[in-house]
This record gives sequence, C-alpha cells and structure tokens, in this order.
Amino acid sequence: MSDGPDVRTAEAARDESIVRALAAAPRDQRLWLAFYDKLRPPLYYSVYRLCRGERELARDLTQEAFERFFRYAELSRFDSDAHALAYLRQIARFELRDELFHRRRERTSQATLLEPAAEPVAPERAEDAAEEAEALADLAMLARDLSAEEQALLNRLLAGKKVTEIAQALHLSYGTAAVRVHRLMNKIRSQFNSLR
Repeated sequence: MSDGPDVRTAEAARDESIVRALAAAPRDQRLWLAFYDKLRPPLYYSVYRLCRGERELARDLTQEAFERFFRYAELSRFDSDAHALAYLRQIARFELRDELFHRRRERTSQATLLEPAAEPVAPERAEDAAEEAEALADLAMLARDLSAEEQALLNRLLAGKKVTEIAQALHLSYGTAAVRVHRLMNKIRSQFNSLR
C-alpha cells in the first residue's frame, strides 16, 4: 500500500503554505503572485458578501486589503495561508467599516451636484459659450445615472482636485482613489459615447 505516502505528499504539496515560503523569501515576485492568485478569489467572495453585492466596493476593499497586507504584514506571524486569509478578511472588514462611516458623513455634508462656481468664467466667443453649455447639459444628464459616491467624486474632479487630494478627502489610499477615478472616467466616457 504505497498510496498512503504519495497521497499525503500530494496533499502536503497542495496545502503548502505560500505565506511561509514568502516569510523565507519576501522579495520573490513569483511567490507574491501565487499568494495573490490563491487568496484573492476567497477574499473577494467574502468581501462581496459583506458589501451585499456592491461589486465595485468589493473590488476596492479587496485591493486595499492586499495593499495593506503587502505593506504592513509581518509574514513570520502567519502559520498558514488560511491564517493569512483570515487576516486579510479582517483588514477588509475594517476598511468596510471605515468606508460606511465616511459614506454616512459624506451624505450629511454632500453638496449638490454641479454647483455653479462663485465667479463664472466668461467664454471668449459665443461658440465657446454654446459648446460649454451643451457639454454641461450632457454632463448633468450623465450624472443622473451616477451613484452618490460617484457624483461626489465627479464634483471633486470638476473642482480641479488632484487624485492625491481626492484620496485624502475620501480617506482612501492613492491607489484606490486612482482606480475609482479611472472607473468613473470610463463609465462617463462610455455613456457620453452612447449619446453621440
């Protein structure tokens, strides 16, 4: 009965802890990629359920959890990948709690969409004024389809805020804010192209 040791070896290879290998070789990019590929699906699924189906928020929280893990986790603390996954889930829970807190706060202090500037800038030509009015009308129509968070992000972009300023205002990492801006721009661009 030689199946016993072979099966045990196969199970050990399948259950081999990538995080322990990372603790021994923290600069090995292949191990980090294998770690991410192995733990991202179960983490995303857990976060997706916590977010009650908000895919974009689940993606952001999953990304933020891995980013924090990569930056701050002491790899020698983890006995197994399951232990690392539990740690990642806890990071995501805290991030979700913070996000919900900031959403509540944002809702109470949110300005109306596309508030007029204190001093409107006069266009140089009548054609420019017509184009600007048409663009603002198109933008206002597109903005109706955006969520409250997307509208707040759009307001900040229209106010000329940089991604670093948006990240600070929304209490996000730079990477997460940049991803949200990118997704919003793609969404607006596709909606705008469907109008034309």
